[in-house]
Amino acid sequence: WDKTQFILSDFYDRMMHYALFFEGALDIAVLRKAIYGVIGKVPALHSSYVPNIIRPYWRINANYGEEEMAEFEEVDDLEPAVFDFFKGKISYKENLQFRFKFFVSGNCCALALLVNHQCFDGSDMKYVMLKIAESYNAILKTGSAEQVTIKEGTRSLKQLYVNMDSESAKEAKKLYRNVSRTGSKPAFHFADDEEGETRFVLKRMEPELFLGIKKKGKESGATVNDLL
Repeated sequence: WDKTQFILSDFYDRMMHYALFFEGALDIAVLRKAIYGVIGKVPALHSSYVPNIIRPYWRINANYGEEEMAEFEEVDDLEPAVFDFFKGKISYKENLQFRFKFFVSGNCCALALLVNHQCFDGSDMKYVMLKIAESYNAILKTGSAEQVTIKEGTRSLKQLYVNMDSESAKEAKKLYRNVSRTGSKPAFHFADDEEGETRFVLKRMEPELFLGIKKKGKESGATVNDLL
C-alpha cells in the first residue's frame, strides 16, 4: 500500500481531504489535545516516508507538540476557506503526515483535514476522526483521553500472503517483483504540457439519493464507492 500510493504521486497529489462543519464552536485547546493524543498512537501519522528502492520504510518522529496539531483562522465564509486549504500538499518527508485546520465564521465552524493517502484508506480515516471526537468528549468530561484505545496492526507486506496456499503465495510474490521494477518513469501530462492548477470539481447529491445508494449497496454487498 505504501509503495503503490507513493508511485501514484506521479498522477495525483496523494492527499485525502476531510471536513466537518458545525453550528456553534469547538474548543481549539481541547481539540489540539485530542488530536495530539490520537496521533501519538498512530505512528505513520508522525513519521517520514523513506522511499528506498529495495525496502521503503517509515521513520518515526517524536519532535512535535500540541500547538502543531491544528491551525486556527477566523474567516468570512467557511466553505471557500476549507477548499482553499484543501489545495495544499504534504511532503512524504515531513515530520507529520497530516494537517488540521480549524475555521470559525460567526456562530459556525469547520474542521478540515489533509492527510497523506499512504497512511491509510478512507475507512480508517473515518476511524481516526471518530477517535479524535471520542477523545475530545473524554477530555471535556474527565480532563483526560488516556482511556481511549486505538487499534493496532502490521504494515508488513507479508500479511498479503497469510491466507493463501503456498503455491498461490509463491506466484503472487513473483507478480509483486514484476510491479516493483525501477527505471520506468511514466507520467500524465496536461494537453499543453504546462503546469496545472489544483482545483475541485464538486457535485452535490441529495440526501435521499445518497441513502438509496447506500441501501442498494448493502443489499448487493457493494460499497457506496462501488456504486458511484
